[in-house]
Amino acid sequence: MSEPFPWHLSQSGDASHQIRGRPLFFFLVVLSVILLVALIFLYARWITRFLPPSLSAPSPPVATPGLDADRLPIELFHRNPSESCETECCICLGNFEDDDKVRVLPSCRHRFHSDCLGRWLAAHSSCPLCRSSLRFNSAV
Repeated sequence: MSEPFPWHLSQSGDASHQIRGRPLFFFLVVLSVILLVALIFLYARWITRFLPPSLSAPSPPVATPGLDADRLPIELFHRNPSESCETECCICLGNFEDDDKVRVLPSCRHRFHSDCLGRWLAAHSSCPLCRSSLRFNSAV
């Protein structure tokens, strides 16, 4: 039969399991470096979290993706039975009434309520109906 495995250091009689001298020194140096780097990282995160915005670097200006709807002309809508034109704003899905202020896009001639198109063009640069780009037109 084989001998049972010794469970205690004193039973094994082997004193080589102890760490002494150079290996202990290098272990402590590596542990200290890791601890120092972790503390510096945590301090940097704490500083950037609580740093007032006035002391932080200014952020670059953000370009808006949309266009200025005020450069488009406003027309008054008049229902003409002989003409086949849009009678509904596809943004708000509301019908055009007589004397409503509408804007007509120069590239595709689609009509929209003035306020609806202003909100749309603040975030987009295309026609809401046909998605044709409005950027190439210098009047917009």
